[in-house]
Amino acid sequence: MKALLLILILTSCNVFAFRAKVLRVKDGDTIFAFNDSNYYSIRLYGIDAPEKSQPYGGDATQALEKLILEKYVEVDSVNRDRYNRLVAKIFVSTKNNKRLDVGLVLINSGYAWAYPGYCKSKDYFDAENNAKIKQRGLWKGYRPERPSEYRKRKKAGK
Repeated sequence: MKALLLILILTSCNVFAFRAKVLRVKDGDTIFAFNDSNYYSIRLYGIDAPEKSQPYGGDATQALEKLILEKYVEVDSVNRDRYNRLVAKIFVSTKNNKRLDVGLVLINSGYAWAYPGYCKSKDYFDAENNAKIKQRGLWKGYRPERPSEYRKRKKAGK
């Protein structure tokens, strides 16, 4: 009975894990992947990368492409967002068979922020502070604008 209850809870939350091949990187925090006969639009959990029109937006996209484009990744779904994209933690295996959390790598490299309000991982916020201290990526010599603030400002027409 307890096992059945757990299965019902997990399936009702739409949480599942699978392997997929990354076919396209849309930007620094969104990818398209294929598994079996399913095509997924996936928003990386807990991060916010610069928009393409922001400084480091292209760099963030290229960093993500270098990490996972045309590779098989593990997708640990968390939920769906308002655009019906799958929100998931993405993991890639290295040549040494280490399992890398792609979002954490991007934040630590200075290509994304931990996304307040959407991220529950202390590791992500610690990685962001580490990137700031070491002036990696977007933290090199200027005060970057969070993508959420950038979007808000653009929407307001300023």
